[in-house]
Amino acid sequence: MSNFSIIQALLISLAPTCAYFFSTFISFNVAQIIEDQFEDMYYALINMPWYLWNQENKNIYLVLLNKIQKGNQVYIGFNMPLNRNLLLLYIRNTYAFITFLYQTNVFRLF
Repeated sequence: MSNFSIIQALLISLAPTCAYFFSTFISFNVAQIIEDQFEDMYYALINMPWYLWNQENKNIYLVLLNKIQKGNQVYIGFNMPLNRNLLLLYIRNTYAFITFLYQTNVFRLF
């Protein structure tokens, strides 16, 4: 097998892997941005001068405050919130699994 064939095989196997990791990273970051935006909206609502408003606007304010207080998160799998904490857990577990495989001689990188 020539060096060109080995490099070509590595690139063919590396491209889908990079695409998978990139899409996973984007998914986790988009979910984290959504979570951060809802948190910013909640803090903006808390800091509003609601005491100067009329009764109808106060009622609307209370409904909004009640709805946004729960926080919105994107969930996957077994009700796991999709955010950066889960991304770090995913990376840590993947690294631990690869290290386990490497130490048990299942495969060698070099």
